[in-house]
Amino acid sequence: MGTTESGEQRASPSSRRSGAGGSASAGRVLIADDTFDTRELYGLYLTQCGFAVQTVTDGEAAIEIALESQPDVIVLDLSMPRVDGITATKRLREHPRTCHIPVIVVTGFPHRAAQRSAIEAGADVFLGKPCLPEELGKQVQRLIKQPPPAG
Repeated sequence: MGTTESGEQRASPSSRRSGAGGSASAGRVLIADDTFDTRELYGLYLTQCGFAVQTVTDGEAAIEIALESQPDVIVLDLSMPRVDGITATKRLREHPRTCHIPVIVVTGFPHRAAQRSAIEAGADVFLGKPCLPEELGKQVQRLIKQPPPAG
C-alpha cells in the first residue's frame, strides 16, 4: 500500500501468490478492506490455505481489479472510502464480466438492515466482524466449489 506526501493511503493492490512461480492454487480471492490488519489477517490465512490472494483498500479499486483479474471470490468490507461495499457489490453485479463472481460482505456493523442491504445488492454471504479467518475460509471454499448459475 502506498502513501501520498500528505500521508493518505492510496488504493493500490498488493498480491500474495501461493506456490512457487504462481502455480495452481485453490482459487483466486480478492479482499477489499480499508483496515490493514484485517487485510493482512484474512490474506495470510487464505494464502496458507492455498488461495492466491490480492488485497485493495477500497471498493473502487476492488471493482477495477475484479474486472482485470477475474477472481473466483470477492470479499468486501461494508464501510470503505471512495466506494463502499454495498455500492461495489451493485456495480460488480451490473457488469457482465463480474456479475457471476461470488461476493462475501464482511462488516463490523452486523445489523439486520446492513445484512438486508448487502443481500439485496447481490452479496452471496454476509459475515459480521469479528469474523474468524477460518469462517471466512469455509465460506470462500464453499463458494468456489459451488457451480456457476445456469445462464
